[in-house]
Amino acid sequence: MTKFFYSLEINQKVEVTAVRSCSKRYELKCIVDKCGWNVRATRIKIFTLFRVIKYHNIHECSVDARKSDQKHATSNFISEQIIENVRDKKIEVTPAFVENEMKKKFGIDIGYHKAWCAIQKVVACIRGTPEENYQILPSYLHMMVAKHPRTYTSIKRDAQNRFAYLFFAPAASEDGWSYCRPVIAVDAMFLKSKYRGVLFVVVSKDANNQIFPLCFGVADSENNEAYIWFFREMRKAIQVHRELVFLSDRNQSIANGIRKVFPEAHHGLQVLLHFKKVRNDFCEKKLQVTRN
Repeated sequence: MTKFFYSLEINQKVEVTAVRSCSKRYELKCIVDKCGWNVRATRIKIFTLFRVIKYHNIHECSVDARKSDQKHATSNFISEQIIENVRDKKIEVTPAFVENEMKKKFGIDIGYHKAWCAIQKVVACIRGTPEENYQILPSYLHMMVAKHPRTYTSIKRDAQNRFAYLFFAPAASEDGWSYCRPVIAVDAMFLKSKYRGVLFVVVSKDANNQIFPLCFGVADSENNEAYIWFFREMRKAIQVHRELVFLSDRNQSIANGIRKVFPEAHHGLQVLLHFKKVRNDFCEKKLQVTRN
Protein backbone atom coordinates (compact mmCIF):
# COMPACT_ATOMS: atom_id res chain seq x y z
CA MET A 1 0.00 0.00 0.00
CA THR A 2 2.80 2.37 0.86
CA LYS A 3 4.46 1.77 -2.51
CA PHE A 4 1.19 2.58 -4.27
CA PHE A 5 0.77 5.97 -2.60
CA TYR A 6 4.44 6.81 -3.01
CA SER A 7 4.07 6.06 -6.72
CA LEU A 8 1.14 8.48 -6.86
CA GLU A 9 3.26 11.03 -5.04
CA ILE A 10 6.06 10.72 -7.58
CA ASN A 11 3.67 10.91 -10.53
CA GLN A 12 1.98 14.04 -9.21
CA LYS A 13 5.30 15.63 -8.12
CA VAL A 14 4.06 16.18 -4.58
CA GLU A 15 5.42 14.97 -1.27
CA VAL A 16 3.55 13.12 1.45
CA THR A 17 4.57 12.08 4.93
CA ALA A 18 3.44 9.45 7.41
CA VAL A 19 1.41 10.91 10.26
CA ARG A 20 0.89 7.58 11.97
CA SER A 21 2.44 4.22 11.24
CA CYS A 22 1.95 1.20 13.47
CA SER A 23 0.77 -2.39 13.26
CA LYS A 24 -2.90 -1.35 13.45
CA ARG A 25 -3.18 2.04 11.75
CA TYR A 26 -1.52 3.86 8.90
CA GLU A 27 -2.06 7.48 7.89
CA LEU A 28 -0.45 9.70 5.25
CA LYS A 29 -0.88 13.41 4.56
CA CYS A 30 0.56 16.03 2.23
CA ILE A 31 3.54 17.92 3.69
CA VAL A 32 1.82 21.23 2.84
CA ASP A 33 -0.26 22.09 5.92
CA LYS A 34 -3.12 23.72 4.00
CA CYS A 35 -3.51 20.80 1.59
CA GLY A 36 -6.34 18.41 2.41
CA TRP A 37 -4.87 15.31 0.74
CA ASN A 38 -4.77 12.41 3.18
CA VAL A 39 -5.37 8.70 3.44
CA ARG A 40 -6.15 6.59 6.47
CA ALA A 41 -6.16 2.81 6.75
CA THR A 42 -6.69 0.27 9.51
CA ARG A 43 -5.60 -3.31 9.76
CA ILE A 44 -8.16 -6.04 9.15
CA LYS A 45 -8.34 -8.35 12.16
CA ILE A 46 -6.58 -11.73 11.92
CA PHE A 47 -5.07 -10.57 8.61
CA THR A 48 -1.95 -8.63 7.67
CA LEU A 49 -3.92 -6.57 5.15
CA PHE A 50 -4.99 -2.96 5.66
CA ARG A 51 -8.33 -1.46 4.60
CA VAL A 52 -8.55 2.17 3.48
CA ILE A 53 -11.29 3.86 5.50
CA LYS A 54 -10.70 7.45 4.38
CA TYR A 55 -9.13 8.86 1.23
CA HIS A 56 -9.17 12.49 0.09
CA ASN A 57 -7.39 12.25 -3.25
CA ILE A 58 -7.29 15.91 -4.33
CA HIS A 59 -4.15 17.95 -3.75
CA GLU A 60 -5.04 21.53 -2.91
CA CYS A 61 -1.44 22.72 -2.59
CA SER A 62 0.05 25.32 -4.91
CA VAL A 63 1.83 24.40 -8.12
CA ASP A 64 4.90 26.06 -6.63
CA ALA A 65 4.97 23.31 -4.00
CA ARG A 66 5.37 20.62 -6.66
CA LYS A 67 8.86 19.14 -6.86
CA SER A 68 10.82 17.61 -9.70
CA ASP A 69 13.06 15.73 -7.26
CA GLN A 70 11.26 13.29 -4.99
CA LYS A 71 12.74 11.89 -1.78
CA HIS A 72 10.62 8.76 -2.15
CA ALA A 73 12.06 8.16 -5.63
CA THR A 74 14.68 6.01 -3.93
CA SER A 75 17.11 3.69 -5.64
CA ASN A 76 14.84 0.79 -4.59
CA PHE A 77 11.85 2.41 -6.32
CA ILE A 78 13.90 3.20 -9.42
CA SER A 79 15.28 -0.34 -9.58
CA GLU A 80 11.72 -1.69 -9.81
CA GLN A 81 11.09 0.58 -12.79
CA ILE A 82 14.16 -0.48 -14.79
CA ILE A 83 14.42 -4.19 -14.03
CA GLU A 84 12.93 -5.22 -17.38
CA ASN A 85 15.32 -2.87 -19.20
CA VAL A 86 18.28 -4.53 -17.49
CA ARG A 87 16.97 -7.98 -18.44
CA ASP A 88 16.75 -6.89 -22.09
CA LYS A 89 20.17 -7.63 -23.58
CA LYS A 90 19.51 -5.25 -26.47
CA ILE A 91 19.42 -2.26 -24.11
CA GLU A 92 22.56 -0.82 -22.56
CA VAL A 93 21.38 0.44 -19.19
CA THR A 94 23.67 3.23 -18.00
CA PRO A 95 23.08 5.88 -15.31
CA ALA A 96 22.31 8.37 -18.09
CA PHE A 97 19.72 5.96 -19.52
CA VAL A 98 18.07 5.59 -16.09
CA GLU A 99 18.00 9.37 -15.60
CA ASN A 100 16.27 9.79 -18.97
CA GLU A 101 13.77 7.01 -18.23
CA MET A 102 12.73 8.51 -14.90
CA LYS A 103 12.41 11.93 -16.52
CA LYS A 104 10.29 10.48 -19.32
CA LYS A 105 8.07 8.28 -17.11
CA PHE A 106 7.59 10.47 -14.06
CA GLY A 107 9.01 13.86 -15.01
CA ILE A 108 11.44 13.80 -12.09
CA ASP A 109 15.16 14.49 -11.88
CA ILE A 110 17.47 12.02 -10.20
CA GLY A 111 21.20 12.19 -9.69
CA TYR A 112 23.88 10.07 -11.32
CA HIS A 113 24.75 8.29 -8.05
CA LYS A 114 21.14 7.30 -7.36
CA ALA A 115 20.79 5.96 -10.92
CA TRP A 116 24.01 3.98 -10.55
CA CYS A 117 22.86 2.51 -7.20
CA ALA A 118 19.55 1.47 -8.79
CA ILE A 119 21.40 -0.39 -11.56
CA GLN A 120 23.59 -2.21 -9.03
CA LYS A 121 20.53 -3.31 -7.05
CA VAL A 122 18.85 -4.67 -10.17
CA VAL A 123 21.99 -6.56 -11.18
CA ALA A 124 22.25 -8.01 -7.66
CA CYS A 125 18.59 -9.03 -7.81
CA ILE A 126 19.01 -10.79 -11.17
CA ARG A 127 22.50 -12.25 -10.86
CA GLY A 128 23.09 -12.22 -7.12
CA THR A 129 25.68 -10.24 -5.21
CA PRO A 130 29.42 -10.94 -5.56
CA GLU A 131 29.44 -12.29 -2.00
CA GLU A 132 26.60 -14.71 -2.79
CA ASN A 133 28.28 -15.84 -6.00
CA TYR A 134 31.58 -16.53 -4.27
CA GLN A 135 29.69 -18.46 -1.59
CA ILE A 136 27.99 -20.80 -4.07
CA LEU A 137 31.09 -21.22 -6.25
CA PRO A 138 32.15 -24.56 -4.65
CA SER A 139 28.63 -25.94 -5.17
CA TYR A 140 28.66 -24.80 -8.78
CA LEU A 141 31.99 -26.50 -9.45
CA HIS A 142 30.77 -29.66 -7.69
CA MET A 143 27.78 -29.81 -10.04
CA MET A 144 30.05 -29.26 -13.06
CA VAL A 145 32.12 -32.28 -12.04
CA ALA A 146 28.98 -34.32 -11.30
CA LYS A 147 27.53 -33.58 -14.75
CA HIS A 148 30.84 -33.80 -16.61
CA PRO A 149 33.17 -36.33 -14.98
CA ARG A 150 36.88 -35.75 -15.61
CA THR A 151 36.32 -32.01 -15.33
CA TYR A 152 39.10 -30.75 -13.08
CA THR A 153 38.45 -27.95 -10.59
CA SER A 154 40.35 -26.57 -7.64
CA ILE A 155 39.87 -23.74 -5.16
CA LYS A 156 42.51 -22.40 -2.81
CA ARG A 157 41.52 -20.55 0.35
CA ASP A 158 43.63 -18.28 2.52
CA ALA A 159 44.29 -18.60 6.27
CA GLN A 160 40.89 -17.00 7.04
CA ASN A 161 39.12 -19.56 4.79
CA ARG A 162 38.42 -16.89 2.19
CA PHE A 163 38.60 -17.36 -1.57
CA ALA A 164 42.12 -16.95 -2.98
CA TYR A 165 42.52 -18.81 -6.31
CA LEU A 166 40.37 -20.82 -8.71
CA PHE A 167 41.29 -23.32 -11.41
CA PHE A 168 38.85 -24.82 -13.91
CA ALA A 169 39.52 -27.22 -16.81
CA PRO A 170 36.47 -28.72 -18.59
CA ALA A 171 36.53 -32.40 -19.50
CA ALA A 172 36.05 -31.48 -23.16
CA SER A 173 39.30 -29.54 -23.08
CA GLU A 174 41.20 -32.57 -21.81
CA ASP A 175 39.67 -34.69 -24.60
CA GLY A 176 40.50 -32.16 -27.32
CA TRP A 177 44.00 -31.41 -26.04
CA SER A 178 45.27 -34.72 -27.45
CA TYR A 179 44.55 -33.43 -30.96
CA CYS A 180 46.01 -29.94 -30.51
CA ARG A 181 49.45 -28.66 -31.34
CA PRO A 182 51.87 -28.70 -28.40
CA VAL A 183 51.74 -24.92 -28.23
CA ILE A 184 50.04 -23.16 -25.33
CA ALA A 185 49.30 -19.45 -25.07
CA VAL A 186 48.88 -17.90 -21.63
CA ASP A 187 47.28 -14.54 -20.95
CA ALA A 188 45.36 -12.70 -18.27
CA MET A 189 42.73 -9.99 -18.19
CA PHE A 190 41.49 -7.74 -15.43
CA LEU A 191 38.16 -8.45 -13.74
CA LYS A 192 36.06 -5.35 -13.17
CA SER A 193 33.79 -6.77 -10.48
CA LYS A 194 33.57 -5.51 -6.92
CA TYR A 195 36.58 -7.52 -5.75
CA ARG A 196 38.67 -7.04 -8.90
CA GLY A 197 41.30 -9.69 -9.59
CA VAL A 198 42.48 -11.26 -12.86
CA LEU A 199 41.22 -14.05 -15.10
CA PHE A 200 43.88 -16.46 -16.39
CA VAL A 201 43.21 -17.96 -19.82
CA VAL A 202 45.14 -20.81 -21.44
CA VAL A 203 44.47 -21.79 -25.06
CA SER A 204 45.99 -23.91 -27.80
CA LYS A 205 45.36 -24.49 -31.52
CA ASP A 206 43.58 -27.50 -32.93
CA ALA A 207 44.20 -29.26 -36.26
CA ASN A 208 41.79 -26.86 -37.97
CA ASN A 209 43.81 -23.82 -36.86
CA GLN A 210 41.07 -22.78 -34.45
CA ILE A 211 41.64 -21.42 -30.96
CA PHE A 212 40.99 -24.20 -28.46
CA PRO A 213 40.42 -23.26 -24.77
CA LEU A 214 42.19 -25.47 -22.26
CA CYS A 215 41.70 -24.04 -18.78
CA PHE A 216 40.89 -20.92 -16.81
CA GLY A 217 41.78 -19.46 -13.46
CA VAL A 218 41.04 -16.56 -11.15
CA ALA A 219 43.52 -14.86 -8.83
CA ASP A 220 44.02 -11.59 -7.03
CA SER A 221 46.79 -10.40 -9.37
CA GLU A 222 49.51 -11.55 -11.77
CA ASN A 223 52.20 -12.58 -9.30
CA ASN A 224 54.63 -15.45 -8.83
CA GLU A 225 52.60 -17.27 -6.20
CA ALA A 226 49.38 -17.16 -8.24
CA TYR A 227 50.98 -18.37 -11.48
CA ILE A 228 52.96 -21.15 -9.79
CA TRP A 229 49.76 -22.45 -8.13
CA PHE A 230 47.84 -22.12 -11.41
CA PHE A 231 50.45 -23.97 -13.47
CA ARG A 232 50.68 -26.76 -10.88
CA GLU A 233 46.93 -27.31 -11.13
CA MET A 234 47.20 -27.14 -14.90
CA ARG A 235 49.85 -29.87 -14.90
CA LYS A 236 47.47 -32.09 -12.92
CA ALA A 237 44.58 -31.36 -15.29
CA ILE A 238 46.14 -31.94 -18.71
CA GLN A 239 48.45 -34.72 -19.86
CA VAL A 240 51.94 -33.46 -20.56
CA HIS A 241 53.20 -36.06 -23.00
CA ARG A 242 55.03 -33.86 -25.47
CA GLU A 243 57.54 -31.06 -25.42
CA LEU A 244 55.51 -27.95 -24.84
CA VAL A 245 56.02 -24.45 -26.14
CA PHE A 246 54.50 -21.65 -24.07
CA LEU A 247 53.69 -18.28 -25.57
CA SER A 248 52.96 -15.23 -23.45
CA ASP A 249 53.60 -11.53 -23.07
CA ARG A 250 56.56 -10.13 -21.13
CA ASN A 251 55.03 -10.69 -17.69
CA GLN A 252 57.88 -12.00 -15.56
CA SER A 253 55.57 -13.94 -13.23
CA ILE A 254 54.44 -16.11 -16.16
CA ALA A 255 58.05 -16.88 -17.02
CA ASN A 256 58.83 -17.72 -13.39
CA GLY A 257 55.81 -20.01 -13.12
CA ILE A 258 56.67 -21.89 -16.32
CA ARG A 259 60.31 -22.27 -15.26
CA LYS A 260 59.20 -23.63 -11.88
CA VAL A 261 56.43 -26.03 -12.95
CA PHE A 262 57.33 -26.87 -16.57
CA PRO A 263 61.14 -26.86 -16.59
CA GLU A 264 61.23 -29.06 -19.69
CA ALA A 265 59.06 -26.67 -21.74
CA HIS A 266 60.19 -23.90 -24.05
CA HIS A 267 58.93 -20.39 -23.42
CA GLY A 268 58.63 -17.78 -26.16
CA LEU A 269 57.26 -14.27 -26.33
CA GLN A 270 54.50 -13.20 -28.69
CA VAL A 271 56.43 -10.92 -31.02
CA LEU A 272 53.33 -9.40 -32.58
CA LEU A 273 52.13 -8.14 -29.21
CA HIS A 274 55.50 -6.57 -28.52
CA PHE A 275 55.59 -5.00 -31.96
CA LYS A 276 52.18 -3.39 -31.40
CA LYS A 277 53.19 -2.19 -27.94
CA VAL A 278 56.44 -0.68 -29.23
CA ARG A 279 54.57 0.96 -32.07
CA ASN A 280 51.96 2.42 -29.72
CA ASP A 281 54.54 3.54 -27.17
CA PHE A 282 57.01 5.14 -29.55
CA CYS A 283 55.00 6.08 -32.64
CA GLU A 284 54.00 9.46 -31.24
CA LYS A 285 57.56 10.22 -30.11
CA LYS A 286 58.88 9.28 -33.54
CA LEU A 287 56.34 11.54 -35.20
CA GLN A 288 57.44 14.42 -33.00
CA VAL A 289 61.10 13.82 -33.87
CA THR A 290 60.24 13.63 -37.58
CA ARG A 291 58.32 16.89 -37.43
CA ASN A 292 61.23 18.61 -35.75
